[in-house]
Amino acid sequence: MTMRAAAASLICLLAILMVFQGGFFPEAASFILIGYLVIAVILVVVARVKRQLPSMKSLRFWIVPASAFFIAALMAVSAFVHGLPLASLIECSPWLLAAAAAVVAGCLDERCYPWLMKGLAYLGIVSAVLGVALYAGMPHIGGTMNAGRLQFLFQYANAAGAWFAVAALFCLRSADGRLARCLLMPLVALLLTQSAGAILLFGIIFACCIAAYLIHERNPHAYAHATLALIQAVLAAVVFACLRVQVGFGVLVFLIAVIAVYEGWSRISKWLAGGSRSQCTFWIILIVGVLAACILAFMMLPRLEQAVATMGERLFQIRDALTLLTRDPLWGIGPDQWQHAYPVVQSVAYKSAVVHCGYLQLALDAGMLAPLSLLILMGFAIVRGQSALEPVFWFLASHSLIDFDLQFAFFPVLIYVLLSVSVHSISEDR
Repeated sequence: MTMRAAAASLICLLAILMVFQGGFFPEAASFILIGYLVIAVILVVVARVKRQLPSMKSLRFWIVPASAFFIAALMAVSAFVHGLPLASLIECSPWLLAAAAAVVAGCLDERCYPWLMKGLAYLGIVSAVLGVALYAGMPHIGGTMNAGRLQFLFQYANAAGAWFAVAALFCLRSADGRLARCLLMPLVALLLTQSAGAILLFGIIFACCIAAYLIHERNPHAYAHATLALIQAVLAAVVFACLRVQVGFGVLVFLIAVIAVYEGWSRISKWLAGGSRSQCTFWIILIVGVLAACILAFMMLPRLEQAVATMGERLFQIRDALTLLTRDPLWGIGPDQWQHAYPVVQSVAYKSAVVHCGYLQLALDAGMLAPLSLLILMGFAIVRGQSALEPVFWFLASHSLIDFDLQFAFFPVLIYVLLSVSVHSISEDR
């Protein structure tokens, strides 16, 4: 029971961070850190008393939390080197919170990992339904919508898009048939954010997952499973179009589609599993899906044009950030100093409090060793970790390259929880 409580605490931690704008402001992350440290200590002590605590002496146990703590320490040293006030140390709180979450995740036994992953998937599903409700104005919360885009509780559409894409990948790769039938919900929420980068990256990874699955399995049931995913992707595009045309009608279509897929799929899958019907249906739905993607791109054309323009601006930001970083690659320029330093090297007119590249922003805050520490660990998890988590790591690693996900405490915590699960799963397998 203690292990389940520890897993539940991680899910609740992410939910709380989500409510507080993803922990974008370090003040919120620091208060949440204090509260979670108390909970983590209680959980570890109880597990120790009940003799449920695994060995904490191995290097494998500490390698993941040590990476997050190392980044926080580098940030603190950078602040000291550049003579910043003690108040700047608050910028370390998201990474300390990630380290604490990684320790708790590392204390879980192998039986809790599937439960934790299902819990994260259901968190994504619930938040997706809430996202559709917020888009429809039920309820109306300030900052959750902007220019027709769903910003969700993060109050930033691209961060919301990244989370919904991750939630969709959890559903896609889940061995639980109930979760596989819920893919439609995070897909609709992802489209409502109109986050071009998140949608494009998800589309690429989604296609690769379907192709790899069919090549590996090669049986009618595999085609039936892939067809289910494609049908939900097509329905997500239909729901998105309906929501754009008329919100009330779109919500009705959304509810009907969700119920129809969840309740009717068992019968459809049995029909598809027979003979060559599964392959034939798969290719038909694939063609329909390509047409739906083209229509979707046409509907989002103004947003895509805007995304192309902002991408050009981000490339200039990246160049200016590299110029600043070359002045002190070891320690960067200090936590949260980009917004004060970039006018000196600014190459074109733009305003940005953070660099739209998570790794460069982290390098400026704490030096080059910080993003290298994170990338090495994520690379190890991709190469040697759980196959079900590989697409999630690919997405998170890629999206952080084009946006500032890592500035939201939610994403470092999520990444390090998943890293801990992946690393410890390797240990259990061996």
